[in-house]
Amino acid sequence: VVNTMPRGQGWYHTMDEIHGDMMIGPVGDYLLETAASLTILMIITGIYLWWAKQRSLKSMLVPKAGKGRTWWRSMHGAFG
Repeated sequence: VVNTMPRGQGWYHTMDEIHGDMMIGPVGDYLLETAASLTILMIITGIYLWWAKQRSLKSMLVPKAGKGRTWWRSMHGAFG
């Protein structure tokens, strides 16, 4: 297989290059890693905030409209 198809060619390598760094080099890689890290943080804090209050499933999935801390708490809970 290695002699038939070089490693750097093919659909997998092409898609990995496009999604790996958004085609803008190391800056794209840093942006993707930052977004992934913040997503994981949002999920963990959302689950923690929902678990602490033990609200209903609807309140967990639909954020409340409001201001300040309540809004942030509901956003983390809904997206987490």
